[in-house]
Amino acid sequence: MIENIDKEIINNIDKHGHSILHFPAEEEFPSYSHTIGLFEHYDHPELVIFGLDEETHHILISDACDRIKDGQAIVPDVLHNDFFKGYHVMFIHANLDEYKGFFGFALDFYEGNEFPIYQLVWPDEAHKFPWDNKFNPALKSRQPVLT
Repeated sequence: MIENIDKEIINNIDKHGHSILHFPAEEEFPSYSHTIGLFEHYDHPELVIFGLDEETHHILISDACDRIKDGQAIVPDVLHNDFFKGYHVMFIHANLDEYKGFFGFALDFYEGNEFPIYQLVWPDEAHKFPWDNKFNPALKSRQPVLT
């Protein structure tokens, strides 16, 4: 149902090989941003990040997209120390069951959920991740883990 997708998104995908969509926080959902087009153009999973400001989302995802375009695969389930100054981040496989709530445009673009997504997960100020026991509880709602 590609006709349901905004022309600007399609133009960005055609021009850049991907588009980055930003969504503000709502009542029960944190802010988030995700790509569309990486899987089609680079055979690489789409990317999503939650809970930071739009500018930071855009910088981090754009950096990852530039690496993908340069032929570097983003390796999941390992610490990356070169995305977020002073902090490690991790890319994890997002669960297909979580797509519908967050990735409506991508579901329309790919006409289903036959595309992978990596979630970029960031740590708290103590360098703990959401799955760690001592992760800052005030940040849990800002970063759902889609596994």
